[in-house]
Amino acid sequence: MEWSCLNRKSAVFDAEHFDSFVATLVKDNSWEPVGRTVERHLNEIFAGRKTGDGYAFDWSSTRVEPNVMTLSVTKNGHQKLLQFSWDGETVASALSRGQQFLQKQFND
Repeated sequence: MEWSCLNRKSAVFDAEHFDSFVATLVKDNSWEPVGRTVERHLNEIFAGRKTGDGYAFDWSSTRVEPNVMTLSVTKNGHQKLLQFSWDGETVASALSRGQQFLQKQFND
């Protein structure tokens, strides 16, 4: 594979190696702060779920309030924000509390 740009030296590299490297980077989450990791995991856990009163999960955030996980749910254009606490430091704490919250507030 070759990349070139006007008035610049061309770069030639193996396309298979490039694609493999990009695929590896896509799976690398080591750069994430703990809050972002928690959000990513909880978004996967809550995806497609609805609350007992029919509100559909949209997103989760650790950035609304310290040590609090905020979940956005909507129904017919109306948004509600649901919250539960976590230790603010560990993924394990957030996932444990998230599973408890899921069982209590969401349908299977």
